Amino acid sequence: MDLQTLSSLDDLLSDVLLDGVHLWFQTHKMSKDYQPLCLPQEAILRIIQKRVIIDRRVPDAVRELLEHARRYLNVYLPSAGFEISQTDRYSALTNKSEACVIATRVFEAGHELRFCAGSIANLTIQEERDLEKKTSDFSVIRTSRRGTCLFLGPARFVNHDCDPNCNFMPVGADVICFKTLKSIDVNEEITTYYGDNYFGVGNQECLCATCESLLYSTATQKTTK
Repeated sequence: MDLQTLSSLDDLLSDVLLDGVHLWFQTHKMSKDYQPLCLPQEAILRIIQKRVIIDRRVPDAVRELLEHARRYLNVYLPSAGFEISQTDRYSALTNKSEACVIATRVFEAGHELRFCAGSIANLTIQEERDLEKKTSDFSVIRTSRRGTCLFLGPARFVNHDCDPNCNFMPVGADVICFKTLKSIDVNEEITTYYGDNYFGVGNQECLCATCESLLYSTATQKTTK
């Protein structure tokens, strides 16, 4: 699946299967012109134009739509063990609420979160630059096997932490889910590690809970001296 197809599918399905039925805010969309709470006709037209009119690959279009829809529908399975929720941790930076993933059951270390999955699409250097200009590079990841990729699906809502409780786990060629690194309690946020320099050099601009705790601890020590 290429960037255009994956982006259009994700905008469409996250709106129809997540924002409109479960969340009280709009999750981040790849298209800056996306209009919430309405039928995303532009996204549908992009899929039809790319996969049907240009590529003439109707079976592929149907398969990709169903596979990506299934990932969002899996969120609602009682056995999924997590839910998409809201966090204001990054609101000072984004000026809005963001999504996060919260455990609804206890997970032991080594558990594979197969229902928390996402699709990846390879990015060219130009596509990566275009995403950075549109500030839509929130789901860009760098892998050792595939290089720079766009990562979309419900798994994209797993936020970064410098002391994560999960890591990325490839499943096949184009799908990534997560594997727990430590036990996770009910109502605990599920997190992963985006990379060493994802938030500036040495992640100095990171806003994760671990960095916040370290900053508070350092400030407290200075105050008590």
